[in-house]
Amino acid sequence: MITSARTRFVVAGDKREELNDEELWSVLSREGFNNGISLKRVGFYKDIKADKVVAILPKAFAKASAREKLKNSSYALDQFYRLIRVFNKIAREGQFSGDFISTNRLKDRIKERSDPILDSIEGAFRLRYDYLKHGLYFPRISRKAKNRWDFPVDWQRTLTQYPPMLQGTEVLFKETWHRKRHRDENDPLLRTQVACLKKIFSDLGEKNSLSETDGMSELELQRIMRHAQTYLRGIRSKVFSDRGRHILSCLSAYLGIGRLTSTGKTERDNILRYSSNFENIWEHILRSVLSPHSKPTPLTPGKWHPISGGEEEGIKPKVDFQIENPIADALVDGKDYQIYNGSTKLGSAADHYKQIIYRQLTKPPHPDRFYNVLMFPSIDQEKLFELVGCHRWKDIPNSRVFEVTVDYNTITKHWLGEERYMGEVQKDLEKLLKKIKSFDSSFSDN
Repeated sequence: MITSARTRFVVAGDKREELNDEELWSVLSREGFNNGISLKRVGFYKDIKADKVVAILPKAFAKASAREKLKNSSYALDQFYRLIRVFNKIAREGQFSGDFISTNRLKDRIKERSDPILDSIEGAFRLRYDYLKHGLYFPRISRKAKNRWDFPVDWQRTLTQYPPMLQGTEVLFKETWHRKRHRDENDPLLRTQVACLKKIFSDLGEKNSLSETDGMSELELQRIMRHAQTYLRGIRSKVFSDRGRHILSCLSAYLGIGRLTSTGKTERDNILRYSSNFENIWEHILRSVLSPHSKPTPLTPGKWHPISGGEEEGIKPKVDFQIENPIADALVDGKDYQIYNGSTKLGSAADHYKQIIYRQLTKPPHPDRFYNVLMFPSIDQEKLFELVGCHRWKDIPNSRVFEVTVDYNTITKHWLGEERYMGEVQKDLEKLLKKIKSFDSSFSDN
C-alpha cells in the first residue's frame, strides 16, 4: 500500500533552498521538473532507485497552514489521489489532455522489475474497476436440502441413500437431496475486498454505496495489513475462480506484498502524470464550474504594419471566460501563483496590464457593472471566494482589476464530482459579485 513513507510531498514554485535536498533537486532538474530556479511542474515523479514517488502539488499548497497539514499522512494522501483524479479527468476529456498533461514515460526505465508503488496504486485502481464492473465478490456455499425441487438435485447422494423404485414404466424416488447455494457474506476474501474498497474510495474522495457495516472494521484491516502475506496466503488456498484469484492479486499489490502480472506499460505510464503548465488546468476547472457553457473568449485581433507596406494579423488576445449574471458580469483570468500567508497583491504587473487591454477590447452589454477579475487558487479558506483587493490607475478609466482567491480543494472536489458543494457555487458567486460591486462603488472615478 502506498504510504507517506514512500512519498515525498513538495510544492510547485519551491526554490532550491526551500527544497533543502540537493540530491532531490538534482534529480528533478535532470528530469526537467525545475527551471533552474524553482519547481515548474505539477504532478508526479517516480524515483526508481529509491522506490519513492515525489508528488509536486499545485502552488496553492505553499501556504504555511497547507504545508503543516501535509505532515498529516491522511491529508497528504488525500491530495495525492485527488491529483491523480484531476489528471485522469483531463485525460478522459481528450481535447485538452495533450496540452495540459504528460506522462513520465516510465516504460523506458521500469522494464520488468517489481515496482511496489506503481503496483500498489494500480492494484487500487484495478480493485475499483473490478467492483464498478462486476460488483462485490460473493462466493457461494452449497447446503443440502430434501425434496426442494426449486434447487438442483444432488444425484450422487440421492442415489446412495434412496435407490430408485420402479412402478410400471415410471422411476420413483422416495426422497431426493438437493443442493441449495447461497451467498457467503462472511467469506474472508469478500470482507477484505470490501474493507480495501472503502479505503480506496475514501482516498480517492469518491462516493460509493458500500455500507459502513459491510466488510471489516478499519482496526481489523490495520491488523490484517501488519500480517497481510500470511493472511492472504490462507485465503488463496480456498479460492479457485478466475475472478477470485484476480481480486487476490490486486489485494496483494495494493497491500504492498505482491506484484501484478504484466500489464500494458502505457497504462502504467498514465498512473503518474504531470503538467508543465498547471495554470491551464486551473483555468479549465474554473471555467467548467463557474461558466460551464463558455469557452476561451477571443477578442478583436490587432494588426501588424511592416515598414515595407501592407498589414498582417497581429496580436490575438484571448481571455479565459466571461461570467454573465443578473447582479454583474465579469471577465475572468485564472492565475496560478504561490500565495504566502500575509500576501495582499497577488498578480504580476503583466497580469494587470493585460486585463486593462482586455477591458478596452471588450464591448460589454452592461459596462456600468462589468468587472475584470483575476482568480488564484488558495487553501484553508472559510469561504469558496475571498476578495483580496483591487488595483487601479486613477487617471485611466476602467482600469480596476479585482483579485480573488478561490478555495482549491472545494472547487476541485466539486469539479471532480466527489461532492457537490453544499453552499451552491452560483450563490457564492453572486455574493462575490455583490461584494465586488460594493467595493467598486467606493471609488470616486466611477
